[in-house]
Amino acid sequence: MRSGLMLLHSLGVLQSDAVTFQPELPTWKQTGIETFSMGTYTKIFLQFPPDQVFWNTSYQYLLYADPTERGYYPIFQSLDGEGFLPGSGIIFVTVVHDESYKVESQDDQVTKDQVLAVLRSMFGAENVPEPIAFMYPRWSLEPWSYGSYSNWPPGTTLEMHQNLRANVGRLHFAGEATSAQYFGFLHGAWIE
Repeated sequence: MRSGLMLLHSLGVLQSDAVTFQPELPTWKQTGIETFSMGTYTKIFLQFPPDQVFWNTSYQYLLYADPTERGYYPIFQSLDGEGFLPGSGIIFVTVVHDESYKVESQDDQVTKDQVLAVLRSMFGAENVPEPIAFMYPRWSLEPWSYGSYSNWPPGTTLEMHQNLRANVGRLHFAGEATSAQYFGFLHGAWIE
């Protein structure tokens, strides 16, 4: 029976100084790892008292267009609707890329104040109470991920991806970044 080692680190971890290889990886493999990028996608969750829900829970998406800053808390999703968690009082907002990095680097209170200001501008300050719970992950700062998902930057070729996913001797690389069909998605790691 042939033995080997399966490496399941995220692309963000492979690109950081958290993992070193002895001997060093071949240049083609290191280039394959460095070619791709890690994106970050942050969902910010707020829970309000169920008897004080101020949005129409029959809508799954609520959009906000800031007049001066693109991507500033733009997409809210209700989890308090049919088929999700009715009666939960939970809503979340998604930010990506630059806004996500900014949010992940600031403290919870700053983020909560910003999100509440947006909601209060959308629904009226008198209608939006203080949340009873508030949380969000900081994927780009987590030492086990350093990002939310892998991404193919413009100009990336299939050969570059083949180098990223290729084994080095008995060292097998796996995870969502190595999936040809579902890179960037959790099930890509499962299927791969």
